[in-house]
Amino acid sequence: MKKKIYLEGSSVKVVYPDIEFFLNKIRKNEPFKYLKVMHGSLDGIIAVYKDKMDELNTLVANQDYSTIAKTISENRDAKLQSGSDFWHGKDPKFDEKLIILWTVLNQYKNISSDILIGLSLGVGLGTYWGCYEHSHPTQESRRKIAGILDNNTYDTYLYGGIFKHFTIKNEIQYLFDVLNQLSYNVGFFGPTYFSRYKEVFGIKDFTHMEIPVLGAIKNLDNEVERIREFGRNTSTPSIIFLQCGHTMASNLIYNLKDENITIIDVGRSFDLLLKDEVDKHETMWKCWTSLDPNGLVDYVDKTRA
Repeated sequence: MKKKIYLEGSSVKVVYPDIEFFLNKIRKNEPFKYLKVMHGSLDGIIAVYKDKMDELNTLVANQDYSTIAKTISENRDAKLQSGSDFWHGKDPKFDEKLIILWTVLNQYKNISSDILIGLSLGVGLGTYWGCYEHSHPTQESRRKIAGILDNNTYDTYLYGGIFKHFTIKNEIQYLFDVLNQLSYNVGFFGPTYFSRYKEVFGIKDFTHMEIPVLGAIKNLDNEVERIREFGRNTSTPSIIFLQCGHTMASNLIYNLKDENITIIDVGRSFDLLLKDEVDKHETMWKCWTSLDPNGLVDYVDKTRA
């Protein structure tokens, strides 16, 4: 847990844990909630605040998340896949959910010591893939937002790409081996193809909680209860993996912060293991899965050196 790396091209340092950090928590039955915040999260902020970073810094410093949420919400674009309306629809309570996202992102240790936040200024693959050139305006803005978060949060973020890295190095199977050994109740919360991971990882006690690709957040309260019951209706420890976007993931974690259940927001971190599914589903595009496997391994090894 001691190793730290710089976020892509920035002066912000984040913790880069190895998989044993998480395995030890699972072995000790110490529930934790992990949220990852990647370029998609940051670019939605940039679309509104790219020319108003000083204003954003003041709002974050003053913990005025309602103003941030209102401004972002008023500038949503349903036509763009990067726009929240495309994924969430006209959710009448979207402002409230953005406030919780910012509260979790900026005040997570005040909410619960069990919450962990992972940041990346790309897709979690450093400058190997997923980042623009250093001087690109969007990448400059991503660095500024990371600096704002780092300056106003008195806790250390993790690196957002760690679960991708565990997948690239074939270490992720260790996690599921331990879960099987300890008879964990394992849930996958996400789209249709998420059910395939029962087979991929050989999970013994597996539940797939399917959600629609679009508009799932409008059913947030019911989904919170579904996960809560999933964790409570078992005599063994429970863990759930999320692929539902950063806004919904943050709200699930916030609402379930006191539950005796581990939550890991993995998004598409496991996609490399389902290459046969690429481009067959609305949320699974080639993206990083088309990269040279040897190059990916080399990148992770250099990051860890």
